[in-house]
Amino acid sequence: MASTSEKGLGRISTTTRPERERVWYARLSDQGEDVAHWYRQLGLAQDVVQEDLRRLSKEEAGTRDIASTTWLADFRASYPALFDALKATFYLLPSTTRLMESTHSSVRQMYHGNHTWAYIDAWQTYMSSEGYRHREARRRKIREAMGGSNKSVKHEDRKETAQMAGQQLLESMSRYTFRVAPRRLFHRRAV
Repeated sequence: MASTSEKGLGRISTTTRPERERVWYARLSDQGEDVAHWYRQLGLAQDVVQEDLRRLSKEEAGTRDIASTTWLADFRASYPALFDALKATFYLLPSTTRLMESTHSSVRQMYHGNHTWAYIDAWQTYMSSEGYRHREARRRKIREAMGGSNKSVKHEDRKETAQMAGQQLLESMSRYTFRVAPRRLFHRRAV
């Protein structure tokens, strides 16, 4: 395996670094497998990114303007391939804030003080499985009528899809006849 100097990477000196950086280098050197894993996971092992990594490892303090208000844009301009690799990894990851907001909005739209959390959980399970399949079938019907377009469409804004929603509901209800429902409701499977 080629050394860092043969690859054109800057040499890391742990003795000339500030104390807080030396602590991190010590932690990283103890976790070699994790460092290698994330190096590949973030796309840094790709050849197209290597040139930007070489330049970044040799960057001197003060190369980029510290007083700049566009740090991210400056980094993108200086290291475009590295920026794209990191963006490809992190861009589509939902943040905790977005996850919590989506959960909050779904509960807020359907939560009623008289409903138990078991009911809410069952409703969310239904909407994420069978409800989704029903809506997508109605959207597919509209797309087929539009000539197979992948355009975004609503699932219940036409007479045909409203009728289809009723038919889907009736088909779903057929699983809960007066003979089957008591068995489903009162006879739980042994765990």
